[in-house]
Amino acid sequence: MNRFLFAIALCFVASAYGQGIASFYNRTWRGDWKVALPNGAGAGSAVPPLSVDLFLADSSGATPVGTPLASTTFRAAPAAATFFLLPIDEMVIPDAPPGSTAAKLVAAISGSGIRTELLPLIVDPTTPLMGRPSLPSELPGNLIPANLALFGSTLVLEVPEPTVISLVALGTAVFLLLRRKLA
Repeated sequence: MNRFLFAIALCFVASAYGQGIASFYNRTWRGDWKVALPNGAGAGSAVPPLSVDLFLADSSGATPVGTPLASTTFRAAPAAATFFLLPIDEMVIPDAPPGSTAAKLVAAISGSGIRTELLPLIVDPTTPLMGRPSLPSELPGNLIPANLALFGSTLVLEVPEPTVISLVALGTAVFLLLRRKLA
C-alpha cells in the first residue's frame, strides 16, 4: 500500500515540474507569415535547403542560448508552398511549465548564401503551453513571432554584404593577374 501511495505522490510531483509543449509553424489561425529569398521565391526553393533551428532566448528575447531544441526546413514543392515551414508538431520547452505563456524562443533561419535571420518568438497568449496531451483534442501551445506585424506579410531574407577582406583579396588577385599579363 505504501508503494502505491508513493507512486501516486510521485506522479503529482512529476506533473508539477513538467515541461511545456509547443508547436511551430508559419501558418496559424492568426494568419500566415511567409519567408522568401531575396529574388522573391519561396525559402524552400533554396539550394542547398535552408534550416530553421529553435533556441531558448536570453532575457531580452532576441539572442539564442544553448543548443537547438528543434529543427525544421521549408517545403520544397509546389512553388506556392515553398514559403512555408514543415511544421514541428510537438517540441518540449525546458523550464516552461504547462499552462504558461512566458517562454521566449528564437528561430534562427540559416543556410548557404543568406545572412542568418534571428526571429524572436513568443507563446501565443490564447494557446498556452501544455503538458503531454492525454486526449486527441488537446493541442500544444503555438509559437508565434514576437512582432505581430509579420502576420499577413513576407519576411525577406538578406544576402550578406561582402567583407572588406574579401574585397581586398579580390582586388589583389586582379592586380596580380594584370601585372603578370603585362610583364
